[in-house]
Amino acid sequence: MIIVKVGRCLIQQRCAEIGITQRQLADRLQRSETQISDWATNRTIMSMKTAKEVAYILNCVIDDLYEWIIYED
Repeated sequence: MIIVKVGRCLIQQRCAEIGITQRQLADRLQRSETQISDWATNRTIMSMKTAKEVAYILNCVIDDLYEWIIYED
C-alpha cells in the first residue's frame, strides 16, 4: 500500500518565488498574518478550499504548497 503524508509547507518559498510577502498574502486572503505563519510552520493545515485560494494567488497548484512524503507500507 502506498502512504502519502503531508510534509512541510512551502508557502514561504512560493511567496518568495513570485515576490510577495506573507503579509500581502494574508491581505489578499483576508486572513491574519498569524494564520499564514501557522500554515507556513505546519502548526495548522489549511482546508482544501483555502489551499485552492492560496494556490490561485501564488500561481501554482495545490500540490506545490506542501512537500509530500510518499512511501510503501
